[in-house]
Amino acid sequence: MKKFFISAATFAFILVVTVLILPTFINWNQYREEITSQARNALSRELDIKGNIELAILPSPALVINDIHLANVEGTSAADMVTLKSLEVNVALIPLLGRNIQITSVRLVEPVVNLEILEDGTNNLAFGVTAKEQPEGGALPARPATDTETARAPEDANGLGIPSVGGFAVQIDSFVIENGQLTFRDVPGDRVERLETLNGKFRLASLNGPMDMEGSAVIRKIPLSFSASVGQIVQDRTLPFRVAAKVIPGDVNISYSGAISNLRETPILKGKFSLEGTNLNTFVSGVANGTELPSALGRAFSAQATIAAS
Repeated sequence: MKKFFISAATFAFILVVTVLILPTFINWNQYREEITSQARNALSRELDIKGNIELAILPSPALVINDIHLANVEGTSAADMVTLKSLEVNVALIPLLGRNIQITSVRLVEPVVNLEILEDGTNNLAFGVTAKEQPEGGALPARPATDTETARAPEDANGLGIPSVGGFAVQIDSFVIENGQLTFRDVPGDRVERLETLNGKFRLASLNGPMDMEGSAVIRKIPLSFSASVGQIVQDRTLPFRVAAKVIPGDVNISYSGAISNLRETPILKGKFSLEGTNLNTFVSGVANGTELPSALGRAFSAQATIAAS
């Protein structure tokens, strides 16, 4: 009997070690076509992975995919809707045993996103359909959720009122974007807007909040930094938040803090807006392509307001 238990324990140990270590030695690139095929079926878009795919279980689950391209819809200005130099995801192993997904880090390196409204009013945001299948205005008609979709809705993890995915609570310790770029094209309106050199970090305690982020970017050639924090949803009705930005020209600080209430009915936003800077002339010149005010206005300025909207 003793030998039986020793043999069983040895077999179990070998099995566990094999399951944990074997993925490290698998060439995951050979499954590239299967991965892209599944994405194609789900998104109705071509997903092209040109770089290596790496997956490891020990010391913690980690996934690295390089050179990712998600195709755009027909008729758009850019061939790809999204490109990504690399995607890195790390997950803590032990919390998985307690039905908790603790994503210790996500890193997006040089993501480029192209959003576009086409000449016929459709857009490239609808997945599962082509641009020609979208109704005028780009929005898809509302339809009741199917039983399958209802089953996939976020669940209550452990009965604690915390939304989850597949019964697993989700936590993101660090979500980092490095040197990102977002381009928005409105073809009918003949307008192009770009957000460049985006660097930021995002943290999410649970799908129910709280959440915070911080970073920097360049918009219309204007450098700025930003931060935001969102509290935990209170009784499924109220979401407190605060956003702030610092515009470099004129050393201007902008902030808005408040809450969104009646989340399940008619959302109402209430809060306080604040703006202050050291030089109004420098600020206006920086955001208005060199336009200058009279020199007498080259001084500190501020403004406050209480804003409510529904």
